[in-house]
Amino acid sequence: MDRSINTLSLPEAALEYAKQGWQVLPLHNPVGDGRCSCGDLNCGSRAGKHPRNSGGVKKASADLKVVEKWWQEWPNANIGIATGENSGFVVLDIDTKSNGPQSLGAMIREYGELPQTLHVQTGSGGEHILFQYPGDGITNRTGIRDGVDFKTQGGYIVAAPSVHASGNRYQWSVFDCGIAGMPAWLLSLLREKKASIVAGGTVEEGKIPAGQRNSTLFALACSLRKRGLVDKALYMALKVMNDTQCDPPLDE
Repeated sequence: MDRSINTLSLPEAALEYAKQGWQVLPLHNPVGDGRCSCGDLNCGSRAGKHPRNSGGVKKASADLKVVEKWWQEWPNANIGIATGENSGFVVLDIDTKSNGPQSLGAMIREYGELPQTLHVQTGSGGEHILFQYPGDGITNRTGIRDGVDFKTQGGYIVAAPSVHASGNRYQWSVFDCGIAGMPAWLLSLLREKKASIVAGGTVEEGKIPAGQRNSTLFALACSLRKRGLVDKALYMALKVMNDTQCDPPLDE
């Protein structure tokens, strides 16, 4: 990603994203005093963030003619980029108002560092952290932790240099690298289906298919170690999970 995109006009930036094959869509834009171009006085936190086009994110496009036509019609439209398979990336959405940075920090301390990847600073001071689309098996999630949401197929983000209701612009903050793959621990957290650690280290609900067993057991091991389990208890908890949840179980 070229940092200069932060300084482009909205129509120019929308075309640049489309040239990369990213699926874009026009969004409403703030028009002053927190109001939105949609005209709804109760738009609130959605000001400048919801679609202008018919069909919304389902009709997001990388067709240059379509994109050019949209921004000719709405030259001040904010830019949305669809997340998921078509654009090839997913996003961790960190919200400062809900203690997102603190929650993310706690996750990193518990599970491990994030790889170097593209970051966007949002207009509210939050962050969008991009990772390569990992395929099926994960869905959009809100509240992974306080202030930490996840966007994939069917979701979208507001992109630089769009304008936030505060008057601040979205901008690329880490731009001189590629989009990294997701760390195994994060992928495991996102693929959990109502699995929960209970007393004694057992896990209830949900099956763990081949391809997700190692990463899921690793994430559980990290969590249980942080809870103070010693080696023998940790091993027994993992063995119970493997025997009852993994489909098929890993060998001992």
